[in-house]
Amino acid sequence: MRETRRSLSRALWVLTVALTSGCVAPTAVPGPEPTLAWRHTARQCYADVNARRAVVYQAPYHEGRGALLGRAACDQYVEDMEAEEARRQARASGPAPQVDRETDLEQRLGRLEAELEQEKERVAGARALAEEASRAAQQALARAAEVRTQRHLVSTAVVTFGFDKWELDERARSKLLGVVKQLKEKSSLVVDLEGHTDAVGPAPYNLELGRRRAEAVRRFLVEHGLDLHRIHSIAFGEAHPVADNSTAAGRAENRRSAVKIFALAP
Repeated sequence: MRETRRSLSRALWVLTVALTSGCVAPTAVPGPEPTLAWRHTARQCYADVNARRAVVYQAPYHEGRGALLGRAACDQYVEDMEAEEARRQARASGPAPQVDRETDLEQRLGRLEAELEQEKERVAGARALAEEASRAAQQALARAAEVRTQRHLVSTAVVTFGFDKWELDERARSKLLGVVKQLKEKSSLVVDLEGHTDAVGPAPYNLELGRRRAEAVRRFLVEHGLDLHRIHSIAFGEAHPVADNSTAAGRAENRRSAVKIFALAP
């Protein structure tokens, strides 16, 4: 008996709030435009909440849950109606097309195989070019070695430099003028220029310094009329000392450029 009275009291309270608020949602959405209708109801719901009016929405989607009060009722109403609209559109558009997964996988596999073949061809082409370049380099080295075995050393001149310098002083220029005269008198002679340094400083820097010293000598010879093809230069840096680098005199001897004159074998 007590439970019956409590149920009747709750029903009377809900009915009273609904009648006083004027915001009871219909149990069915009338009219030819259901989407516009439920959106209109949702806007009215938010308007009631913002005006601090009591809101009780009890539509078919609430069956089994009872009424929802306040802004939560509006949010839930919009969420449920959007979901229902999405289901209705999905039913209207028909079943989604079925994708033939086996065919799709075969097509993807075919594309990957084609790309793999292209990559193999590219790698093969690059390998062929590398092998050809290697053969050309080996042939050039062989020809150079053959030429070197067909010549003999005639004489060597050495010019020295100041510390960390590569400019030619007057004594070096005078010595190189004698080299120029010797090479001009016999056109079959060739010259090798070597650039050397002492052991002071890092090895990479000394290698570059040795190259500059050999280049200074080469430039002097060319400026005095010698052909470039008769001159070969190489930098050794600190790698081939001729004296002890622990003494000042030894380091001075190592700061040098060796000018080696060769005659080709008949």
